[in-house]
Amino acid sequence: SEIRAWPVIGWLVAGAGTLFIERGQRHAVHAMGESMRARFKQGDAVGLFPEGTTSEGFTLRPFHASLFEPARTA
Repeated sequence: SEIRAWPVIGWLVAGAGTLFIERGQRHAVHAMGESMRARFKQGDAVGLFPEGTTSEGFTLRPFHASLFEPARTA
C-alpha cells in the first residue's frame, strides 16, 4: 500500500487497477483475497507479488502462501 503514496508511480499503478495490501493489518490477507475473488469473477487477470513487499530484488523473501488461495480456488 505504500506504493500508492509514491509520486507519479502511485497514481499510475492505482489508475491501472492495482490492488494494494495493507501490510501489518491482521485482516489484510483476507480482504485481499476477497478483492482478488471479485476481480476473478469479472474475468480480470491478477498479477501477484507473493512476497508482499518491495525490495532491491537480489534476494527471495518468504512468500505469503495464503495469497495464492483465491487463485487456486478460482
